[in-house]
Amino acid sequence: MKRILIVGAALTALALPAAAQAARTNHFGKLIGEPGATMKFKESDSADGHTVTAFTVRDFELGCSGGSLGLIKVAKLTGSISVSPGGSFRARDDNGRTVFNVKGQINRNKSFGTFRYSGRVETTTGSTRSCDTGKITWVTRP
Repeated sequence: MKRILIVGAALTALALPAAAQAARTNHFGKLIGEPGATMKFKESDSADGHTVTAFTVRDFELGCSGGSLGLIKVAKLTGSISVSPGGSFRARDDNGRTVFNVKGQINRNKSFGTFRYSGRVETTTGSTRSCDTGKITWVTRP
């Protein structure tokens, strides 16, 4: 009888660290109207709260002054972006050269939102220009 209780207590102690870890979900998707552009974000749900810990957009174009185009291979926000109880989040990063804005709504089967990237960017011709994506809609699935 004592052996069963000791084994049960040991199994319970082993299970607690796993339950205390954050649940993480990767969401993969695309930018609407931007062929070839992809995006993803990482969602974390822990005792500390519901957050987006990374938001990445790849291979997207920007319209630039003078009629030229800019191409960004990777733009990424990292940190801890708070998610409201209803699933909405927003973040802005301004590094003095470029501005990265993202707004979104996380649902169980689909997430969506808008993204905007602007600032001084090297164009496809090699010159540096003022460029802006304008507001682009994104959609993901977990």
